[in-house]
Amino acid sequence: MDSAELSFGVPRLVTDIALTVLIAAITIGGLRSIAEVASRIIPFMAVLYIVISVGIIVMHIDGIPAAIGLILDGAFTGTAAAGGFAGSTIDDGDAERYRARRLLQ
Repeated sequence: MDSAELSFGVPRLVTDIALTVLIAAITIGGLRSIAEVASRIIPFMAVLYIVISVGIIVMHIDGIPAAIGLILDGAFTGTAAAGGFAGSTIDDGDAERYRARRLLQ
């Protein structure tokens, strides 16, 4: 059972066929077709993401102070410092090489 079937009663086979035809039409059209579809969908996705994110934050507005408190409590511990140190020592040096290359130019 998929979300379209649960939410709207659309059988899974119908959803599968519709998505297959849609994706095939976009893919067969080549890179230009993919770019055109993406340029139309991505702005809508970005706005939807922001609207839903703000909606979730507003729904849980009373928990924001506690969440900030947890972040601040956890950020200044020995475990956090050890994690930061470990992460910085594992770095493969790309940032340093990039900086050195820019300085030598």
